Amino acid sequence: LLLNYQPLMPPPTIDNHNLEAGIMRKTRTHYEDLFKSCPDVVTISQFCKMLGGIGHNTARGLLRSNRVEHFYIRNTYLIPKTCVIDYVLSDDYKQYCKKLKSQI
Repeated sequence: LLLNYQPLMPPPTIDNHNLEAGIMRKTRTHYEDLFKSCPDVVTISQFCKMLGGIGHNTARGLLRSNRVEHFYIRNTYLIPKTCVIDYVLSDDYKQYCKKLKSQI
């Protein structure tokens, strides 16, 4: 009986480009859905929440080191949502995640 066994659904295929350390890497569409409720341009407070509740000093450090594209207008950091998603998908963020206590 088991020799003729055929599963009803084929096993899922895994894209080796998105596989990392045994965990599927999240895609741009995942983060676009996750941040759907956020405005297109976020402030530093919203940016902190988007990155899992990091502190303001940590967020400012990321912006000052130009790891995240942003605008600085009248003492206010403005970060386009697409730039936040680009950063979260970057290799720099993967390295930085190892230091963070919270991750998205």
